[in-house]
Amino acid sequence: METVVGVFPSYPIFLWITWCKILFIVGDQFWKTFFIRRWRTVKKIKK
Repeated sequence: METVVGVFPSYPIFLWITWCKILFIVGDQFWKTFFIRRWRTVKKIKK
């Protein structure tokens, strides 16, 4: 019983870190694609 109680408080922290990683990866991919598309359109306009 002690091991379960000892592990339980760290579980929300684990979930929070996992969500942060997922959001960071998704956000990073979004910004990369957004800036690449914007850069391509600006490049086409300049031509």
